Amino acid sequence: MVLGIDLFANGQTTVDGHTAQTDADFLLQIHEANAGDPDLRAVLRADASISHGRVIHTLDLLKQAGIERIAFGVTPVGGGAAPR
Repeated sequence: MVLGIDLFANGQTTVDGHTAQTDADFLLQIHEANAGDPDLRAVLRADASISHGRVIHTLDLLKQAGIERIAFGVTPVGGGAAPR
């Protein structure tokens, strides 16, 4: 299974389209997905204006959750507007 992680310019983070308000929410969603699939992979997509630090923080959270297979998406997530 592939899990989509999106980082938006407005500060929002989504996990497969579901908003993660806090790091704890993010980790919970990742742990739930990982429990059902030990081969879980994540694809991280970030708006061009996202700081390097925020991307690294997200990578650290994925590592904490036990996700070892991480790729970067090349399609922009948009002009900072979160999906509805």
